[in-house]
Amino acid sequence: MSNNNFDLQKNLDLALENIQKGNFSDAINLYESIIKVYPKNFDANLNLGTIFAQTKDLKKATNFWTKALEINPNVPDAHNNLASAYISLNDNSKALEHINKAIAINPNFSLAYNNLGIVHGKLGKVDEAINNFLKAIDIQPKNTMAYYNLANSYQKKNDITNSEKCYLKAIDINPKFFSAHNNLMNLYERIGENTKLNKVIKNAEKYFENNSSIKLFKGKLLLKSKQF
Repeated sequence: MSNNNFDLQKNLDLALENIQKGNFSDAINLYESIIKVYPKNFDANLNLGTIFAQTKDLKKATNFWTKALEINPNVPDAHNNLASAYISLNDNSKALEHINKAIAINPNFSLAYNNLGIVHGKLGKVDEAINNFLKAIDIQPKNTMAYYNLANSYQKKNDITNSEKCYLKAIDINPKFFSAHNNLMNLYERIGENTKLNKVIKNAEKYFENNSSIKLFKGKLLLKSKQF
């Protein structure tokens, strides 16, 4: 198909519409047809990477994001997306490479500092991870994931007070963030804070009906109090 007979913008718009509707297979077909005609189209390569990341095909995701960055290496979000994929693939070296590139392009990139903290945590550099998460929060005060990851890092240092504060802040920002509820329940159970645990259970039940983890914590608490 020649470039003259191919409506690039129409196909890009249609592919994006399919993504928004959750029609990933149709979007993939459209982007692949675009790349056949315009192999150096940044948006098609970038969005294909995003689709494959969402469908958990990280190998394809990294391939397309890498191609997108070969076309335009000055997009911090693309570097950070690629870093996230490498974190999931346990390739810390490549993750750090792209995080550093993202931050070099945009020194105030909160999501990149959050990823940097994740990598440092995986490398056992807990203090550095904490500083990275604090930096992410300083830039973006409502960065839920940074608060959550900061809480987890404080737990590694057995800093219960700060861990609790950060889980609560994450929940305050996003009450439907289950992992924060779950880890806070774990924390309260571990340190025997039954009153606080009961409060978190009741709060979590507002957002997560019939959740098996919540039921387990509730059952354990009932056994402790012998209220059955």
